[in-house]
Amino acid sequence: MTTTDSGAAASPTRPRSRRYASWGRRAGGLFIDVLPALVLIGVAQALFFISRTDVATVINGVTYIDQVTAGPGIGYYLLMVLAIVYWFVNKGYYEGTTGRSLGKTVFRTRTLSSATGKPLGVGWGMVRALLVYVELALILTCVGAILWLWPLWDQRNQALLSDKATDAVVMRSHRRSRSDRKKGKRSSSDKKDSSHKEHSGHSHSESQGHSQ
Repeated sequence: MTTTDSGAAASPTRPRSRRYASWGRRAGGLFIDVLPALVLIGVAQALFFISRTDVATVINGVTYIDQVTAGPGIGYYLLMVLAIVYWFVNKGYYEGTTGRSLGKTVFRTRTLSSATGKPLGVGWGMVRALLVYVELALILTCVGAILWLWPLWDQRNQALLSDKATDAVVMRSHRRSRSDRKKGKRSSSDKKDSSHKEHSGHSHSESQGHSQ
């Protein structure tokens, strides 16, 4: 653990330039992450229901209407598989390797390891994606509500299941200001000029050596 000049301990997992993402940002990002999967599942369910047909049966002069379905077709299963693949590619692979999913990119947050300050990696990213799914599946229960709302009072805004189990923290990423971008461009330009001058001076020295 490092210490500052004043002697206070500085946490290696929370750089001064960053802050933990708020519950609102996390919820907004998760909603965007979930939305494509919900659309795919919704279309799959629609295909299942429209495959039903009404069959009339007359018994003792009384007509009975029954709904008969051929069962889920290949389109249903394909869309469900696509929803699962999307979830684990977005929340497991991309968030595990870059810290950012689709929703986190929009809300400018990153999922990082609290121990290293780097993305979790593919393995832990996949585990966390599965645990987030469990939290969503339980959201309408008392346990799910506690899991979902836990970041509101947690010291590091961590989710009780998905974050605590994988030692992850969700940080807010700051967009670089215009002045910072200008400074970066100016610094890069200065380095190029310096490198060009150094190269020119070296070439000039070599030419003088050859002339002698």
